Amino acid sequence: AQGRSPLRASPSNRLSQSLTELKLAQEQLIKTETEKEAENIRLRISRDIHDEVGATLSGVALFSEIAKQKMKEHKEKETGEYLQYISDNSKEMVEKMSDIIWTINPKNDSFERIIFKLQSYAMNLCEGKGIQLHFDIDEVLRTYSPAMQTRKNIYLLMKEAINNAVK
Repeated sequence: AQGRSPLRASPSNRLSQSLTELKLAQEQLIKTETEKEAENIRLRISRDIHDEVGATLSGVALFSEIAKQKMKEHKEKETGEYLQYISDNSKEMVEKMSDIIWTINPKNDSFERIIFKLQSYAMNLCEGKGIQLHFDIDEVLRTYSPAMQTRKNIYLLMKEAINNAVK
C-alpha cells in the first residue's frame, strides 16, 4: 500500500501554516506601522518645540543685548520697551510649551478634556474683557477621543477662534 510520506504536509496543514505565517506577518506590519506613526509624532513634537523655543530664545537673546546697550546709553524708556518685549515673548513661549505638553499627555485624550481646557481659557480671557460667556457643547462630542495630532489641531484652532472672537 502506498501511503503518504510523513515529510509531506497535507494541503489543509499547509494552508493552516500559511495562514499562521500571514497572520504573524500582518501583526508585524501593524507593529511596524504603529512604531513609524509614533516616531512621526515624536518628530513633529520635536520640530514644534524646536521652532517655538528656538525662535523665541533667539529674539530674547537679541533684545537682551539691545536692552543692555540702551542701558549703557541711559535710554530708560527704550530699555523698558525691550525688556517688555522680552517679558511678553517669554510668557508666550511658556504658554506654547504648556500647550504642547498638554496635548501629548495621554490623560487628555478625550474631547471632554479639550472642552474643559478651552472653557477655562475662554472664561479667563473673557473675564478680563468683561465679556459674558456661555458654552453649549453637544454631548456626543464629550466621548470623542481624537488622535493626538487631531487633538492638538482642534485645540489650537479653537483657541485662535476664541482669541479672535474676544478681540
